[in-house]
Amino acid sequence: MLGQLDQPIAADLKRRICGRAAWAARLLFALAAGATVLSGCALGPNGNILTESQVEERIPMQPVPINHAWVSAPEAQMVLQRDLGFGSEQRISLQNRTLVPEDNLIVLRTRSGMSANGRLRFEEFMRRVGEIPFPFGDVSSGELISDNDELGSYLWTEEQIGAGTVCVFGIRRLDSSMRQIPAGDGAMDVMLRNCVVGTADEALRPLLAASVGSPSIARAGTDQSRLISPLAGPTLP
Repeated sequence: MLGQLDQPIAADLKRRICGRAAWAARLLFALAAGATVLSGCALGPNGNILTESQVEERIPMQPVPINHAWVSAPEAQMVLQRDLGFGSEQRISLQNRTLVPEDNLIVLRTRSGMSANGRLRFEEFMRRVGEIPFPFGDVSSGELISDNDELGSYLWTEEQIGAGTVCVFGIRRLDSSMRQIPAGDGAMDVMLRNCVVGTADEALRPLLAASVGSPSIARAGTDQSRLISPLAGPTLP
């Protein structure tokens, strides 16, 4: 495809399509997921050039032990993780004791390099995570409430479901000045969907400093204490 173009035109087209320098690193992970590489770009099975999001979709999640969770999550039932090249992603399924469909979930995405700088952008984060979880599919950034705790600001909203059940949706960004970021990355973006029989304050707990300020169990030997500093953080397995 690119080889049929004149060399200067092909080079310019490659630069425009492939975008950021971080792209090249992601290609290594796309290879294991069925993509091929042509002169620095990732190609799908039909020879089409893949976007960064399409490359990420081809990188499978792998189960890891619950005690490798990057945050303290006592309600965790399963932890899945993948390396994205310039950052990693972890998804933690939480217990759902309500009749509200879909899993309660924490999504964590680390970022390195220039992508770790600046504020969390809601639309970009949701595009990377996928669709906004039920029942918040129509929520926009302007509808989110801004609050603060010991680690800084976070955004959230709530939805009452029947009598006594509440669902919350929240996001925040943590950087290396707040806690150690897994794998030495520069920032970690957090998304929570949690439905509980109780109050919004109870549902929000997995998003707050006591949870996201440290992993649940240190990676030290099993004979050592499970109490760790809020600055401690696991590396990728």
